Amino acid sequence: MLARLSHIIAAGHRALRPEEYSFWHLWRNLSFPHRPTHREVSIYRDFIGEGAREEANVLILGATPELRDCAAELRIRPMLVDRSYDMLSGMLRFAEKAIPANESWVKADWLTVPLPERHFDVVVGDLSLRQLAPERQGALLRRIAQLLRPGGKLVLRHHNIDPAYREKPYEEIFEEMRDFPYEQKKYEAISILLSRLLDRSTQRNQTCTKEIVVAVNDYLRSGRPPFSYRLFLLEFLAKRAQGLIPLASRTREENEALFAERFSIASARSDGSYPESEFYPVYLLKPRI
Repeated sequence: MLARLSHIIAAGHRALRPEEYSFWHLWRNLSFPHRPTHREVSIYRDFIGEGAREEANVLILGATPELRDCAAELRIRPMLVDRSYDMLSGMLRFAEKAIPANESWVKADWLTVPLPERHFDVVVGDLSLRQLAPERQGALLRRIAQLLRPGGKLVLRHHNIDPAYREKPYEEIFEEMRDFPYEQKKYEAISILLSRLLDRSTQRNQTCTKEIVVAVNDYLRSGRPPFSYRLFLLEFLAKRAQGLIPLASRTREENEALFAERFSIASARSDGSYPESEFYPVYLLKPRI
């Protein structure tokens, strides 16, 4: 009876507040670790270089508003490459300092976009590699190495699997999240839970969204969650888990071995102020000569 009632309430909330389930509303409320924090943007700024020339050639992979703001602060006029103009234009609503007139937009795939080799001083991305199938990640790194000038650098935040959640039972993950103030910090809780479940679901270097959905439903059917937590998990299903695309996911050692094929790791720094932050470091990578 309780399970049925909670599903009815969750469905009613979605019907009455459909705007809360729109893509842009969900993106606005996306929390760490899935969006860069102020501290992580500061790391980007340090790695790019405060003294970066205004005429520096900078390529941004995707439309991340925080990276566009960072470029604006450094007076850089970046080129942005994304497969969707809607993303390039739509993400501006979340930017505070980016100036569209100072950006060049290219609608293209990162691997096939026709760009001059040895042209860019810096290539920047936020969780960009994770958007590609595991077998395509190496190809993108090789492509970026070709695009960078001698002395150029790749700066990107990248996810490493938290080994604590690689084998942890799903039920334990749900139980420990009950101690997080999920009612007061709903979107932070949703994002942290998603990160842990993605790590747990990873198979052959790729997350399995279907497994996460099954795990949530199995836990809901167990009868253990209190009513408020049950509603939280139903909202988590609707706003994050359902419809999520598979993401590439590797351990730190596997990622750094992948980088080493074309790059050396000059530095790696993490925010340190939120759960999971050590598993989302910002890397400063330099092409191997």
